[in-house]
Amino acid sequence: MGGKAAGILLLMAVSFACGCAATPPVTEQVWPPSPARARIRYVRSIYDDSEVKGAAFKRWVSRSSPMQIKKPYGVFSDDRGRVYVADTAWGLILVLDYTQGRSFFIGGENGNGRLAKPVNVIADGSGNVYVVDALQKRLVIYDANGKFLNAIGRQGEFERPTGIALDEEKSRIYVSDTLRHVVRAYDAGGKFQFEFRGDSDQNVTFHDPTNIWVDKAGSVYVTDSMNFRILVFDADGRYIKKIGRIGVLPGMFARPRGVAVDSEGHIYVVDAMFHNVQIFDQEGRLLLGLGKFGSGAGEFWLPAGICIDREDFIYVSDSLNHRIQVFQYLH
Repeated sequence: MGGKAAGILLLMAVSFACGCAATPPVTEQVWPPSPARARIRYVRSIYDDSEVKGAAFKRWVSRSSPMQIKKPYGVFSDDRGRVYVADTAWGLILVLDYTQGRSFFIGGENGNGRLAKPVNVIADGSGNVYVVDALQKRLVIYDANGKFLNAIGRQGEFERPTGIALDEEKSRIYVSDTLRHVVRAYDAGGKFQFEFRGDSDQNVTFHDPTNIWVDKAGSVYVTDSMNFRILVFDADGRYIKKIGRIGVLPGMFARPRGVAVDSEGHIYVVDAMFHNVQIFDQEGRLLLGLGKFGSGAGEFWLPAGICIDREDFIYVSDSLNHRIQVFQYLH
């Protein structure tokens, strides 16, 4: 018995040593790579609600499956510890509440709040959730628990609403209508205020505007998708400048999607054709490219929406990899 026990212990020791030797060191993924100073780091990928602790425990008790991300387009992160995913395959909004430890869907109940094809989502400081439904041609508003509050979009008001952004200081909501080539502005109660289509005097007009972002100064960034550029306006829709043009070289666009701005004013543009995110300064100069085609960390397959929170965490919807990738801008 003594010899047998010693043999088992020796085998365990050898196995443990081999296992340790086979484990590669964890290397943090950053952009640009060393020896240059890192500006962006990869944080994690979100495939489902398994990291939401309370939700994971409830699933363990009930033996239910995780709430998986299928085909994300829009993504938003608020100041309450929530991540919202507009999932076009589910036809719902997935809410991951990391602070309260719960996850739930919005838009699945019958009635006025039922969604068909949610493409973008945001939330305000009170927790109200705003969802653009492209198929139903309306903007739907819910409270923090997913209860229907209101809908914007009378018959014929929108043709294909796509992007949405919120200026909380002005209590103003911007919605892009892709097929009508216009951005419409509403107050927080849903009353129409004005619309803009570019600047005809500058020979700058929209062709299929999609995603929108409002920076901390109130400037409005619009992805002018079929003109392959980003157009920037002031809060009242007056044209300021444009960024990018069609092409295959770095700094150019082939299929621009989401747009966002970090706390230092850097402009992030998702390109679904290039499977990457390009980062520009306010003058439109390319600073950095993030990502390539693939399924690994920092790789994308048809990326779409992007959101940057107040701590400069960057959320990118990686549509055909069925996940949200999270990065952080390093100051």
